[in-house]
Amino acid sequence: MKKTVLSLVVFLGFIVLGLKAQYTSTPKEIENNPIESDNSPCYVVAGSIGYSGSTTICAIDNFGSIDNVVSAYTEQCLHLPGSPPVIDYQWQRILSGDWVNINGETSETLNNPTVPAGKTRHFRRKATYNGTEDYTGIVTLQRYDFLTGGHINTVGTVSGSTVTIDEGSTLVLDFGGDPNDLTFEWEVSNSKSGPWLNLPNSNMAVLVYNAPIGTAYYRRSVTSCGEKKYAPEIAKVN
Repeated sequence: MKKTVLSLVVFLGFIVLGLKAQYTSTPKEIENNPIESDNSPCYVVAGSIGYSGSTTICAIDNFGSIDNVVSAYTEQCLHLPGSPPVIDYQWQRILSGDWVNINGETSETLNNPTVPAGKTRHFRRKATYNGTEDYTGIVTLQRYDFLTGGHINTVGTVSGSTVTIDEGSTLVLDFGGDPNDLTFEWEVSNSKSGPWLNLPNSNMAVLVYNAPIGTAYYRRSVTSCGEKKYAPEIAKVN
């Protein structure tokens, strides 16, 4: 009987040792193949990004960086202490309706994102780990177009002492610059070559002005984003 009990104990000991050998991974194996916790899949979470400056700028200005707010991290994964997971980043933008990778942009932060004048672009960051991937929210940046002077008619109309000069036949509704901050100014001269004098209270795209009867020349400027441009035409009113 004692011999039988002893044999049973030895047999159970071998079983325990076998199970321990089967389910104990080396540190290197854990590092290369993260263990899934609680039978749930090991996956990556993208974190978050943000832009602290103005998301709409003038054509002559440049964007700063889209910053890392929360770094990507893993969920349901077990890692060795002091051995954080190596998560891969890839910045993307929309091109023709699809998200495409931005070559060489694999850091947590996107420095000086490229947005051509007159364009709006959308950016996000992709995180990849252990065969899983996730994406941050989207940062949208807009850059105004370069300022133009637009056009005016080269001949004004006179009704009594009121001069009216309209937009040119090649009507330009978009002058570039900041559409919420366009300042118009009309100038007058008795010679096409100047000198030019500012007309008071003439801050609209169309000029309606009480003027003395006689030949005069008019031109219009527009100011925005720190720039000032003139329409290429000069209007003559007799």
